[in-house]
Amino acid sequence: MLLRKSGKHKRTKKQAAETEQVDAKPTRKRGRFWRRLARTLVVFLGLLVIIYLILPIVVVSYMNRKWATMPEYEGHLTSLEFDIFNLQVRAKGITIKKKNGKIADPFIYVSQSTITVDWDAWDKGTKAASIVLDSMAINIIKAPSAELSQTSADTAIFNLVEVMMPITRNRLEVKRGSVSFKDTQSSKPLDIHLSHLYVLATNLENVDSTSALPAHVLLRVNAYGAPVELNINANAKAKDKRFALTISVKRLPMPNINHLLREFAEFDV
Repeated sequence: MLLRKSGKHKRTKKQAAETEQVDAKPTRKRGRFWRRLARTLVVFLGLLVIIYLILPIVVVSYMNRKWATMPEYEGHLTSLEFDIFNLQVRAKGITIKKKNGKIADPFIYVSQSTITVDWDAWDKGTKAASIVLDSMAINIIKAPSAELSQTSADTAIFNLVEVMMPITRNRLEVKRGSVSFKDTQSSKPLDIHLSHLYVLATNLENVDSTSALPAHVLLRVNAYGAPVELNINANAKAKDKRFALTISVKRLPMPNINHLLREFAEFDV
């Protein structure tokens, strides 16, 4: 006896195949969407990596060209690093020196400078940043001729810094600094060296203005074998430059400053 396949069974298989085809279309569409999204993310991340690697080189080249335009000085920046997650910029190897080559020591040298967004200031409406200078050296020379001098009166340096870093500095910290001052104009040349310099200046932009003198500067330095500490309270934004200053000098070996005493007081110890 022969059994014929029923048409009903055939229709059931055909309907099942059609159902599978209908279900497969959304799956393919969803697969294409995720593949496109993945490609877009890869391209976006690739661009970020390229910008992250190239941008510091571009900025360093731009800053070095700008610093080369100073009339008497030239500046050099070794490298720059961006920390996107912490919103930090780290500049390494900052050197500013006289162009004529007659002064060996640079006017300013900073091993590393870190600029961080000051969120406390931003919360209070001031777009400010915190700056940390690590291993900074300042060499001030006062000589009979301008070619052999480098002093703070050379404002072109600081004006250019203001232009290239147009940020409000609310907090400044200097770690492991030193200051050297030489005066060769005097009949008895002076050579003053201050080491172990530490400076912490806070609230420079009056973020906390509840006090009449809201800004505070703490300065510690070693001078001639003695620890010196200065505390200054001031209002950096006020037209009337009032301030309160306290100075502490402890365990100073007086014979160490005989050259100063002879020059200015005409006696020694």
